[in-house]
Amino acid sequence: MIRTAGRRTGIWAVTAAAALRILLVLAAGSPSNRAAWAAWTLEPDSHTYLSLAGDLSDGVQDSASTRTPAYPALLLLLSGGDPDRTLPVVLAQQIMDVATALMVGALAFRSGCNAWWPAAVFYLMLPAAAATSARILPDTLVALVAAAGSLVWLEAARTRDCRAMTGLHGIIGILLSAGALVKPVLLFAPAVFVLLVPFTAVRSGASRMMAILALLAASAAGPALLRHHNATSFGMDAISAQDGYEQAGRIWILTGRTTQQELLTTLKDSVDALSTRDGMIDYGVRNGIYRDMALEEFERHPLEVVVPHLTSWPRFFSTGTGNTLRYLGLADDSRAAFPVRAATALMFAAMLAGFTIGLANREIRGRLRFLLLLAGSWMAVMSIVHGPLAGPRYGLAFFPALCAAGIPSLTLLLRRRTPAATNTNGTSAQ
Repeated sequence: MIRTAGRRTGIWAVTAAAALRILLVLAAGSPSNRAAWAAWTLEPDSHTYLSLAGDLSDGVQDSASTRTPAYPALLLLLSGGDPDRTLPVVLAQQIMDVATALMVGALAFRSGCNAWWPAAVFYLMLPAAAATSARILPDTLVALVAAAGSLVWLEAARTRDCRAMTGLHGIIGILLSAGALVKPVLLFAPAVFVLLVPFTAVRSGASRMMAILALLAASAAGPALLRHHNATSFGMDAISAQDGYEQAGRIWILTGRTTQQELLTTLKDSVDALSTRDGMIDYGVRNGIYRDMALEEFERHPLEVVVPHLTSWPRFFSTGTGNTLRYLGLADDSRAAFPVRAATALMFAAMLAGFTIGLANREIRGRLRFLLLLAGSWMAVMSIVHGPLAGPRYGLAFFPALCAAGIPSLTLLLRRRTPAATNTNGTSAQ
């Protein structure tokens, strides 16, 4: 009876949170006003995804792109073949976030926290997740893949069947393979689960190695096929035209060799000119130039590159980075900005405090061990990968795991501190 009531409460809470999200999109985004809707949904990066979607509209990619094709293909599918019709995409991303939130709740429930729904509702109300899902950006789908992979790993970590563990790691690899075609940052996500392999219930070294091989082989399949396609079609031995450019740009900016403005204009134009053959850019040459630039600069100033990648992680939890306010259509100095900043800060603090309490409290740590490991591994890998680019939007790669670990930790702590209800004769009501 109590369990049924709790399940109903959870369903109603998640439904209410999802409805509130959709109402926010429709009210603040004004989809009936084309100009207002474009301002609400489109970021500078959005245009490159829409451009590739238009290129794919005839079923063939005609030129090399700085983006991987999975998200543009999804835009095309959801918009009914018209990439400029973005309302169905944004609504579909709300559904994706609901699915991610339910997986967050499932992670908590499967780890022994029966009050699963606070974590699910918390994720749906997280400003970074809510705001990004209203943009034409792939990060909502990245969060969904990360949550799905985490849920599969929870089963892999507990099973004592060697074949089952290997197979489940293969499934994680397939998810990450598809995810890397959505956004290349997930190329690094296999490292999350490689770090976790020593903590699985299976103790056989050979079985653990087989699981790692299955994970790596499956996760490499999609990117390898895309790389082969780009090499044969465009002479570009990379999964996108962004690969070498982003590496060189990040390193040169960190060392002070150039500014972002110079990178986007003068430097980029110079490399494009050097890479042009018979009026066409040779992307193999282009990426080679950028990689040589990156390696040479890194060898000269390694600490100036490495240190920011290790120390920039607090920016994932900043209320002033990641364009969260702008995503919500608010100016930094507007009256509504303060409560949004305050709510964001409190929610970030709650996740981090819960995660820290979970690590420090022996009872909670024993109960939520796997969730704490998941959150720690996701944060460690993604923090290093994103480095100085860190911000709330990029934190969506690990926010589902952090939410699944932090909020149940707080829930369990509060339940322990709440005295049991008693009846009139002093005995427990249960």
